Amino acid sequence: MSQSKPHYEELDEFIQIANRLIDLYPSVFPSIDPNKIAAIQITNKSRPPKRQQLWDMKPIQPPITLFCPKQFIVTLYSDDWDGRSENSKAAIVSDVLFSIDPKEEAKVVPFDKKDHGVMLRTLGVDYSDSDDIPNILDGNLEWKK
Repeated sequence: MSQSKPHYEELDEFIQIANRLIDLYPSVFPSIDPNKIAAIQITNKSRPPKRQQLWDMKPIQPPITLFCPKQFIVTLYSDDWDGRSENSKAAIVSDVLFSIDPKEEAKVVPFDKKDHGVMLRTLGVDYSDSDDIPNILDGNLEWKK
C-alpha cells in the first residue's frame, strides 16, 4: 500500500504575522525581510508523533535562488496551526524568525538546546503548547535575550 504524498498549501497568515512582528520589534528581528520567506502547510497529514518540533525551515540556496525570490521555506502541519490562538501562532512565527541569521543571507541559526533561548526565557518552557502566554502582537513584550 502506497502512502499519500503531502498536499501543500501556502500559509499567508504566517507571513502576515511575521510582518507584524518585524514592524513591532525591529531591534529584535533586524534585517529580516518577510518577502524572502515562504510558508506552507501540509493539509492532508498530521505531524508524526516522533517529531517534536512544530515547524521546519530550510534555506533556499543558489542556483535555485536564480528562479525563486525566497530565501527560506517554512513548513507546518495544518493540524498544528489551525485552531491555535493568535498568541500561540505569533509565538511559533517568532521562533521561526529567531532561526533566521540577521548577518548571513539564507542561513539558519541552530537552536541553543531544543529551542531558542530567548523564546524559553521570554515565554517559558511550554510556550508552544500553551495559549496562556503574553500577546506578542500587542507590541509591549520585553524580550529576555
